[in-house]
Parts: sequence; structure tokens; C-alpha cells
Amino acid sequence: MQDSEIEDYQYNRIVIIGNGFDIAWGLPTSYNDFILDYLKDSFKDSIKNQRPKESFLITINPNSVYNFSKIEEYLNGFKKISELLEDCKHKFTYNIKSELLQLILEKQYNLNWVDIESLYFNLLLTKIEEVKKFSLINRNYSKIELLNNEFEELSSALKSYISKVNSKFIPSYNGNNLYLLNDKMIEKDDSSNNLIIHKKKQIPNPSKILFLNFNYTNSLEKVTKNLRAKFSIVNIHGEVGSQDNPIIFGYGDDSHPKYQEVEDEDHNQSLKHIKSFYYFKSNNYLKLDNFMADTNKYEVLIVGHSCGLSDRTLLKTVFENENCISIKIFHFEGLDDYFQKSIAVSRHFSNKPNLRKKIIPFDKQANIPQFKFQ
Repeated sequence: MQDSEIEDYQYNRIVIIGNGFDIAWGLPTSYNDFILDYLKDSFKDSIKNQRPKESFLITINPNSVYNFSKIEEYLNGFKKISELLEDCKHKFTYNIKSELLQLILEKQYNLNWVDIESLYFNLLLTKIEEVKKFSLINRNYSKIELLNNEFEELSSALKSYISKVNSKFIPSYNGNNLYLLNDKMIEKDDSSNNLIIHKKKQIPNPSKILFLNFNYTNSLEKVTKNLRAKFSIVNIHGEVGSQDNPIIFGYGDDSHPKYQEVEDEDHNQSLKHIKSFYYFKSNNYLKLDNFMADTNKYEVLIVGHSCGLSDRTLLKTVFENENCISIKIFHFEGLDDYFQKSIAVSRHFSNKPNLRKKIIPFDKQANIPQFKFQ
């Protein structure tokens, strides 16, 4: 291909950023980190205020009057939720009131991983099944309202937690090679498999780059501040403290086989935390839609996103669009992580032959470096 031909060929790129990106940078942003912090703060509040803590999620009563600074140091020392709750039995009387929080803790103990939004939706389905046992005129939605109150309390705590994470994060490349990931996100992918999909022998750098950021933190903005490329960022799930782009925390698969049953309930509490309705609060979805509708086709890079079902509707829109050329999965620690993520991506395709045409085979070089603490 001649130089002029390379310059004439244009394509765009969508870089999907998920929580694995933040974790790679050493940020404590897993749901496990968040729940651990929430529990610590709840115990601290009961000591600081010298009165029982009552909420939709938990009740805590200190067994004695403690020195706040000493109890804070004591609580900060715990790294695991199970150890925190077990040891605190000696200093507090507490009760996990929330069915949602109980389920989160149970999954965390057994799997060491949890998807709060999916757990919420599964609980919502069970509540709706209970409601449907009664005639339309006798249906009571109080249990769904309680579940929503529990979820909203977690959402509020999450916003506070992300604010703390944001305030402490200062990107540094000292002793780590995460700058290599920056280069890969903005520069052309001229691996043989990608060139085959493009049907070219050579390609230029992408013409336009859109970072589709699913994270609540502002880490992406800080990390990309000095990138030598033109790009835009769409914080699709909002930004902490923003009135124009508020945080979206909920479930996002309205193609779920049970979703129609949720929608058919003539009570808005059932749909209160479905993501689709919250996208209307900003123009983010329109920005994404306009980018996908550009005259250029686009690649997709997946960097640190699990591609779980809680974001299915949005991801399906991106992946199955006719303008999407290819999907490249960045992995952590090799083939097994790539394999698990490729399964997750497949769930967002109705047309499986189309999936096989777009997914770029495993590339050892498409790894996500991990921040090394000094």
C-alpha cells in the first residue's frame, strides 16, 4: 500500500474502559474494596456519634464507649470483610438487616467477587414473583420499595467512596510500564490478525478516538491528560458530584427474558433502577450514537471491562453495530482471562457468525500492565 493510500484510509476507534483499568493503576475500586470501606465507616460512625447506627442496610450498637482514634486505627487494619465482621462481634452488636447486603456478603465469601447490580436485579425479580401471586387490585410493592431503599443507600455510599478514591489518585509512571498501555490505546494496531479484518496490508493511526468510560472515578481523565492524540471521553455512567452527568448505578439488560415482566408491572418502583431510563439525564448516549454513525467504521478495544450482563443493552449496541469492524480484548495474565472475557462478549451478540468475524484472536501483546507499588 502506498503512503497516499494509507493516508486516504480512515477508521475510528472506541476504547471501552472498565474497572480493570482502575485496578491496573492500583486504585481500590473493586466492589469488595467499596463494601469493606462502607462497613468500616458504619462502625466508625457508631463510635463517633456515640449512638447506635440505624439504616436500611445495617444496625450497629457499640458494646462500650471507645476512644474514636483508637477504634479508627483498629478498623483500618482489616483487609478482609470476613475478618472485620468476625472480630467486630467483640466490640459491637450489629445486625445485617438488608437482604441485598446479606447476599452481597455471601457471594463475596464464596466467590471473592460480586456484581452488586446483577444481584439487585435478581432480587427484584424474586420480589416481583411474590407480588404477582396477588390480584392486580391487591398487589403490595412495599418489599420492592424496601429493596430500592437499600440499593439507594449503597449508591449514596458508593458516591462518597469514589470521591475519596478520586481525591487520593495522582498518576505516576515511576517504576511501572503503564505508559505502554496508553500507547496501545491510541496507536494503530498493525498486528496481522487486525490487518486481515481491515483487509489492508498497512493502516494509519485511527482518525478519531472515543473513550467510552464505564468507571465512576476520574482516573481516565488524569491518565490521558497528556496523550499525544486527539480523543474524546464519554463518562457513560456519570461523574461524582456532577449535576449535568449524575452517577448511573443500576441494571442495564432490558433484553433479559424476564425484563418484560418487570416492565409490565404497573408500578414505577419496579423500574426505578434500570439504567436505560437514566441515560436520558445527559447527552452521553447521543454522543456515542453520533460517533458510531460516523462515515468511518470503527474498531473496539476492551480495556478492563468484564462485559457483564448489567451493561448488556449498551454493549450490544456498540458491538453489533454494522460500523463495528473488530473487537480486541485486552487481558490480564494471559489466555485464561482472554477466554473468560471472550465468553462474556459473546453474550452480547445475537448473530454469532458476526461475533466470530469481529473478535480478534488472542494477542499476547494486548496485556494490561499492573501498577507496582514502591
